[in-house]
Amino acid sequence: MRKNLFRANASGFSFQPFQSGFNQGIGKLSRQTINHELSEATTRLNWTKHVTAHILRHSFASTLVRNNASLPAVQSLFGHSDLRVTSRYIHQDLGQLQAAVNLI
Repeated sequence: MRKNLFRANASGFSFQPFQSGFNQGIGKLSRQTINHELSEATTRLNWTKHVTAHILRHSFASTLVRNNASLPAVQSLFGHSDLRVTSRYIHQDLGQLQAAVNLI
């Protein structure tokens, strides 16, 4: 019987150490396993927000870009072969656009 990968508590998630037996002990977790564990943890926390591995990945990349990480660095970190794929993480809001115009 496997233990939960994430432990949900009032302050959020805490990661549990890797348990042998996941994915035949090769040290990798499938997207389905991560999504299942996230679903169980959000249920235990009574969250209504849908959380998946893809959403977390996208949120992390967007946060890196918003905090001035270079697109090539994010591209390398995420293993994208084309910078156009990475560029989808650039989200401009009106405040950011106004700040850019004010630089001129």
